[in-house]
Amino acid sequence: MSNPFRILLLAGTREARQLAERLSTIINIEVIASLAGVTRDPKPYPVATRIGGFGGANGLARYVKDEGFDLILNASHPFASVMCANAASAATTAQTPLIRLLREPWRPEAGDQWIEATDMAGAVTALPDGARVLFATGGGSVEQIAATTPHDGIWAAIRLIDHSNQPFPLKQGEFIEARPPFSNKQETELMQHLEITHLVTKNAGGNAGKAKLEAARELGIEVIMIQRPSQPDGQITVATLPDVLDQVFDMMSQSGPDRA
Repeated sequence: MSNPFRILLLAGTREARQLAERLSTIINIEVIASLAGVTRDPKPYPVATRIGGFGGANGLARYVKDEGFDLILNASHPFASVMCANAASAATTAQTPLIRLLREPWRPEAGDQWIEATDMAGAVTALPDGARVLFATGGGSVEQIAATTPHDGIWAAIRLIDHSNQPFPLKQGEFIEARPPFSNKQETELMQHLEITHLVTKNAGGNAGKAKLEAARELGIEVIMIQRPSQPDGQITVATLPDVLDQVFDMMSQSGPDRA
């Protein structure tokens, strides 16, 4: 048998786990999943896993070349802009193909009350005096929230998977520590209990996080939607797992008949 087709999977999302599960069943494919290490005690992957950074784009390129990867598969979060930039740069340096799995963004539906913002500062600026806000923007956004200057009288709940005892960044509010996914019922009850008037979230897309948008729609809560960062050049971008698998099989067939 020929050498396996080696894939570096930049992981940390639901789709990355699904890809790892699917790819682990395919003969002559070897996958290494890479996690940034931001979340404590992540659920194990069904493939070999490394945790931690690479030391920037150059470090990632060295790792790809030294380990002989045939493909970089970036299934990280749509807002993982640093990782996306590093992956694109490393792929060019290592002369290794790069596939970006980027799920479709959410789009407003009938009954939604959305205000679009380009970043966290714009989202906070859009909040009126006296708003009661649920920030469902992830742990990496706490510093971004801290750097903003909200209007007087804003109360905020910031939801995190784990917050590591970091200080609350705003004058009024609290951290909520909870692990997704959340049901429509859970989101509705949380927003009602906290008397939320505004939801701030990032346009991550996908089905897993839609419950908060459905709850906001049903409760008449205004949503401040932070738009996605732009994607770097030099990558093959696909939106679904079947599209990724099609690309992988094509690359395997082009690399030699024994690998397909």
